[in-house]
Amino acid sequence: MVITAIGVAVALGFAGLQVVARRPRPRLDDVAATNASPPASAPAPAKRTESSAPQHIPIGSGVDAEASRDAEAILTVRVGTGDGSFGVELGHEGVQRGPASLEVTAEGTTVLDPINGVVRRFDSAGKSLGVRALPSKNAVDVVALPQGKTLVFERSEAGQGLVLADASGNVTGRLTIPASIANADADVSRVLVRGETIYVETNGTGPLHAVGTTNGETLPEGTTVDGYPTRDARLLLSAGITNEDEGRAWLNASDRATGTHRWTRELQFADEATAVGFLDDDGQGHGWLVVLVGGRPGRFVDAAVCFDTASGSVIASHAIAVDDPPWQSFRDFNVGPAGELFALRRSREAMRVLRFPCEPQR
Repeated sequence: MVITAIGVAVALGFAGLQVVARRPRPRLDDVAATNASPPASAPAPAKRTESSAPQHIPIGSGVDAEASRDAEAILTVRVGTGDGSFGVELGHEGVQRGPASLEVTAEGTTVLDPINGVVRRFDSAGKSLGVRALPSKNAVDVVALPQGKTLVFERSEAGQGLVLADASGNVTGRLTIPASIANADADVSRVLVRGETIYVETNGTGPLHAVGTTNGETLPEGTTVDGYPTRDARLLLSAGITNEDEGRAWLNASDRATGTHRWTRELQFADEATAVGFLDDDGQGHGWLVVLVGGRPGRFVDAAVCFDTASGSVIASHAIAVDDPPWQSFRDFNVGPAGELFALRRSREAMRVLRFPCEPQR
């Protein structure tokens, strides 16, 4: 059995996994999946019961033409030149670099404009609230902090690091990411803040590395968390691919304080399951998992699954059209305050933010 993991499962048949590389994938913003096989001493999976039977997700390459049909566009902004436009440029191998790092709160929407070195803010109606200058044009990811502060992840030829800035864009602190975490073979794929702790993830795989605090304090090297902490600090979520060809994935929750296993669920998609691209929650019982489904270019689609964090039961699922390249994820999704999923999608003409509700389809 081959397992592709995001976070490290600490439960039911997946204990003690050894993570090993399977095939190379493009670096930087790519979803770099890893694979793992359970050691010979791993316990056998529990006997399947009605509650542990696979939950079927009717999403595969056959729905490509209908992807994102049930989305609500809450924001559309042109890209290119001119006032109010997001900057774009062609990057490595002709891939378009532009708007990134989405965050939606009750106050509005924040999107990183790395080409112009600013963060653009919009209210809930899509009206521009202006821009906030960043310390440099090397920003790859941003996280909005309380009191108008900003956490910026920067990548340049000099290395990878984190910058804390106040509401006026002035630098108030810098955090170095140790070379053992971020190096030539391990790019930071996502920055996550829970409470005052800043975590980074590398190459789209767990565990999360705690590197500092929002007060600018550096944490001891080697501080890790095996999974994604839920916003209410109760659970650690993890997910991965059980079998790519068969389109099977797993989703797991454990108690953050004790490590006790809560539940494990298996998901069955309608096509090959290529990689896990996103996992997060709203702190109120709604979690979202995004899996890149489809076996080859032209067939890919993002399968977004909303689940109950208390039980792992699937509430809703949506097919979301992918960008080019299709493995650009992590920073392109955000879980909103009402449990909905927001997705950032780019074209050569515009940037759109789409909303997908966590509601059972009729």
